[in-house]
Amino acid sequence: MKKHLLIGLLLTLYSLVIEEPTTYIEFEAAYPNAETVSISNITYKDGLYYFKEKAFNGNIVAHYENEKLKYLSQVFDGRLHGLTTEYFPQGEVKAERNYYLGKLHGAFTEYFQNGKIRVQADVKNNNYHGGEDIERLTVYTVKKGKIRSKTFERAKIIFVSPTGEHHKSSEGTPIYEQNHFIITNPEGTKILLEVK
Repeated sequence: MKKHLLIGLLLTLYSLVIEEPTTYIEFEAAYPNAETVSISNITYKDGLYYFKEKAFNGNIVAHYENEKLKYLSQVFDGRLHGLTTEYFPQGEVKAERNYYLGKLHGAFTEYFQNGKIRVQADVKNNNYHGGEDIERLTVYTVKKGKIRSKTFERAKIIFVSPTGEHHKSSEGTPIYEQNHFIITNPEGTKILLEVK
């Protein structure tokens, strides 16, 4: 009996620690009536989002001057967790990114304004001092009216601050500073793409 209990406990711990998150339906299931708050009412401090002096749980939104939605981010326990969707000023989806407890992780897709995919990747490890590792990166370009793609097995994504400095990782970088990034080779020595 003790052996089965121990095995069950070890399997549970394994699934919590080792298993990589692939979907973020849990957020919507756990918070079906999540509060939606404007970023202007949120305080960002030490890598966490606060609302009324408490770590925020819910949706953070920002709008363009034309009142169109700029982004919508799911937040759990003060950290980005789940899907963040960014929009172009006219309302088209610009990006869909997944986060896991404050770290960019999982499906990552950037779009051209016409709705075609510009970048598609799977974000893996957070390097803490040099961006995030990505796998199965596909970059699409349009040349002379034809869509071309180039695939890379591994690469790195690094967010760039408004002053041009490279952020150490997505964790600790506010969502409003994650719209400018570079994608490099795994060593960080060659820029494959820059998105502003």
